[in-house]
Amino acid sequence: MGYNVDLAREICQSLKAACSLKIIPFNHLANTVFNGEADAVIAGVSMTPETLEKLSFSQIYMRFPGRFVVGRNSTLEPLPETLGGKRIAVVEGSRHEAFLERFFTDAVAVPFENEELARNALSRSNVDALFGDGMRLSFWLDTRTADGCCKFAGGPWLDPSYFSGGLAIATKAGNTKMLNAINLGLTRLQSNGRLGELYLRYFPRGFF
Repeated sequence: MGYNVDLAREICQSLKAACSLKIIPFNHLANTVFNGEADAVIAGVSMTPETLEKLSFSQIYMRFPGRFVVGRNSTLEPLPETLGGKRIAVVEGSRHEAFLERFFTDAVAVPFENEELARNALSRSNVDALFGDGMRLSFWLDTRTADGCCKFAGGPWLDPSYFSGGLAIATKAGNTKMLNAINLGLTRLQSNGRLGELYLRYFPRGFF
């Protein structure tokens, strides 16, 4: 069960292809494609110089934007020109802290050791906003811990130089036929709305 499992099934159905799914320990996923034990991997194998030597990747099917969260009664619109002097919680040493310091130079970054501490600071109104991973924040906003304290503000921030390039499906390098088929399946799901339906099934509070 899960988003990736259902997406794999949807791709196969859109291609009218008979597929079998295997659950493999994460550390061995790439090797199953290298060794020809599987045709593709859909589990977030990272695009690195090492993997790109042996794998080809499909088009991106899921991105992870940075998002701002503010108090539920806040009217703050988080833009570089509106955050001057505002205290923004971030996780210390994170890519979100680096992005904030680079592009929101007038904002005051308030680093915390971990996400929980940063979220607590916002829920207690010790900071004006929180900037972090949109997906994880979407889940937190629906928890009892958040208790309706906060909401997303502004739009998603996407920059592969700072944030993950996103999730793609990996195939063995040179397997152009397989890669083209997967991309065709993803394109069909995007066109007929099934990709959006699947996204909302697992992420009811959209993080885009």
